[in-house]
Amino acid sequence: MISTLHRLVIGFLIIIIIWLIFGLVRSHKKYKKLEQERETFLLNISHDLRTPMNVVVGFTELAKWHVDNPKRTTEYLDKIEESSKQLLGLIDDIMEMGSMESAEVITDDNDDKAKNLVLAGKRILLVEDNALNCELAKVILEDEGILVEFAENGTKALEKIRNNPAGYFCFVLMDLHMPIMDGFTATTHIRVMNDKEKATIPIIAMSATGLAEDKRQALKHGMNGFIHKPIDMVALKSLLLTILNVECANKSFIAPDAKILLVDDNPMNIRIEKELLSDFQFHIDCAVNGAEAIEMLKSVRYDLVFMDYMMPIMDGIEATKVIRSIDDPYYQALPIVALTANAIPEAQKKFRQAGMNDFLSKPVQMIEVSRVLRRWLPKHYIKEVDAQTASEEKKITEHKLQIPGIDVQAGIANCMNEKLFRELLRDFHGLIEEKSNRIERFLEERDIRNFTIEVHAMKSSARMIGALELSDRFKALEELGIIENVSLINQLAPGVLQSYRKYRDLLKPFVVTAPVEKKELPKEEVISMLERLEKAMDEFDLDTADETMKELEKVIFDDEMKKQLEQLKVYLLDVAIEDVLKLSRQMIDKMKE
Repeated sequence: MISTLHRLVIGFLIIIIIWLIFGLVRSHKKYKKLEQERETFLLNISHDLRTPMNVVVGFTELAKWHVDNPKRTTEYLDKIEESSKQLLGLIDDIMEMGSMESAEVITDDNDDKAKNLVLAGKRILLVEDNALNCELAKVILEDEGILVEFAENGTKALEKIRNNPAGYFCFVLMDLHMPIMDGFTATTHIRVMNDKEKATIPIIAMSATGLAEDKRQALKHGMNGFIHKPIDMVALKSLLLTILNVECANKSFIAPDAKILLVDDNPMNIRIEKELLSDFQFHIDCAVNGAEAIEMLKSVRYDLVFMDYMMPIMDGIEATKVIRSIDDPYYQALPIVALTANAIPEAQKKFRQAGMNDFLSKPVQMIEVSRVLRRWLPKHYIKEVDAQTASEEKKITEHKLQIPGIDVQAGIANCMNEKLFRELLRDFHGLIEEKSNRIERFLEERDIRNFTIEVHAMKSSARMIGALELSDRFKALEELGIIENVSLINQLAPGVLQSYRKYRDLLKPFVVTAPVEKKELPKEEVISMLERLEKAMDEFDLDTADETMKELEKVIFDDEMKKQLEQLKVYLLDVAIEDVLKLSRQMIDKMKE
């Protein structure tokens, strides 16, 4: 006869078995769902790859047949170029998908904040023409307590937003490709609504393939973010956390008591980042690699570090690991924010594993910097200021300046003002030969690590001034460098560098400076200037170094010293500290003879 205790034990075991079976069923369903998503993605991407590839092959053949007809050949080449850009975008998506599949779920402070984001009871508008996708999204969203209303196209979405009071919808999930009215057009109409609250509602783009061009167009049309379909709630919450913080980030503030360390090896990035950070009025020091940053942290207690990802000598991840390993609570708690042009999930995973707290995508935008600073700086440093005044000072207007190979409006937007844009254009022009020779030297020496770092920097510099196509070509070389495809690098690099060198002539009319009135100075005074330059570079005081160089350019030198000064200027533009120190010392010694 079975005792009561036995019955309880058996019952308990049955419950455990049922629970385990339920867990296995859920895991199996989740696995099948992931497999289905992966299969759908591969089918879509296979179709999307074949279309532009067929165009490339077809028009290449036509170009061969019509090589004696320049007009038709040019048309064919334009088609080939357009399709090639599509292919590059698809390659970006495939790499990103691969990174997402291999990435683990990392729990940190940001993830906790995303999970704790209160969405329950909020109403959203889901704009989607596919009934199956609607049902899947509804299940996912309603599991979180979110109220969902549907619109099957952009026209219906506009009706719902217009016919409901402001604030009725918390945000909009907008499919991009729909009949009648697509997501791009619908967003454009929403953004010009008379009701300001409706016009500024957060809109998140959705796409099954996540084409890079779709992402660019979504942001261009005024959308606030982008997610892949089917919806991943962790990704959505994290995105919403950022978007819903935008209102707070938009409020201007200063933090004059804060000390910031900026670590970046790219001189153009340093100029832009310092200019952008100067609005906050805090004290900024700079370092050109991770090893130098660690040394500076030993002598100054900074409140936050902006750390570039890819740098020579010691990169940002290596440096962060060393900082976190130091047995001192300060180094454990110090906020470290990654600066990167590669904000894909795999890179984000590396940042978190290394101990970084957050990241900013390059080119860095003011609103994102504000968000990060508000999140990580101690609250007592934040001092609110009048937002309207700050906004007027930063207002960017349309510019009539046209430069071949340059998107001037994008360049000025990245540089925040035309004055800095023109300065960086001169710097970019002045470094073309030096950078090209260095990249070629790394290739000859088969130094793929430094080659990759160099083309990564050029990708950022080109994008900064609006040379977007050139930036994309350097990006392709960077991606090949990361996977160490030396054969393909050797095939493509000469063409990229040839295009890069063409900018010497393209930019020359736009970087001409007024002639400087030169004068003779006593040797002692010139030596003093060179020693000042030497000291400024040793202390990484770039502002003093730049001012000293301007003074030196006004001095009359003999031909040999003039050549050395020109080379010194190139080294300074490239923030090549050791080279500046070595050459300035040579010039000092020569003048003392």
